[in-house]
Amino acid sequence: MKRVIFRAFGAMLLIVVMAGLIYGLELADSPQYDPNLNIAFVGTNDDADCIVLWQADFAMMIDTGEAVDADTILSFLEQNEIADLDYLVLTHPDKDHIGSATDIIRALKVSAVIQPYYQKENDRNKFLQARLNQSRVKVVVPTRVLHYTVNDMDIYVYPPLEKNYKEDNNYSLAVYIKHKDVSMLFPGDAQSKRLGELMQTDWGTVDLYKLPHHGRYHDRSVELFNLLSPTYTVVTAKEPSSELLEAGDAMGTQWFNTVGQTVLFYSDGQSIQWVDTQTI
Repeated sequence: MKRVIFRAFGAMLLIVVMAGLIYGLELADSPQYDPNLNIAFVGTNDDADCIVLWQADFAMMIDTGEAVDADTILSFLEQNEIADLDYLVLTHPDKDHIGSATDIIRALKVSAVIQPYYQKENDRNKFLQARLNQSRVKVVVPTRVLHYTVNDMDIYVYPPLEKNYKEDNNYSLAVYIKHKDVSMLFPGDAQSKRLGELMQTDWGTVDLYKLPHHGRYHDRSVELFNLLSPTYTVVTAKEPSSELLEAGDAMGTQWFNTVGQTVLFYSDGQSIQWVDTQTI
């Protein structure tokens, strides 16, 4: 009887030890929680958007530049060991925002693509939508504000408020990210009508701002810029319009552009800092 009990106890002990070893291996393989956030505006050949935000256990991309930018974007992702995207946000279906999307989806594991309901009739977008239909990527088309919580981040995706606009750019999704005390706003290519919609939200001041529509001037663009009063402002072009440049200089924002160079920022949740500018 004692031998039976001893054998049963030994078997149970072996199971516990094996379970502990398996759990330990799983922990070793899993990325550790990373409280810091990296933000990169990947350099492009011309006026185009590609923004990557990542931690050890999370990554997302907002827009994918033009088709000609694919090699630069994929090289950047490889250098930073980013093989998975939790979210790929395509703010609107212009070629300078979705140009490399099919390359990204082919090369990386993408969990979800978030895009507006408006789908422009162009060859690049038709090819992309066909690719999405063939793949197993989840496609999300927001009709109200989306809110995701990841680690210490709150991610909000704001869809356009109307169904029809004269300017295609007004269908742009806007992405607002709060990393503890640090805030960032990426409004796609929003023009006057959409800028008015965005001004209905009380953003407060933000730490990092991507000028809408590559820094071109539109009614209310200066007004929104002044309300946000960002510490850092990125223009996805060689330079912003003279009106926005004057407004930014007056508020003391620090300027960056992304044509031909990648701009890197780092947030620890209390503050955000410019890290480096790398020529592509």
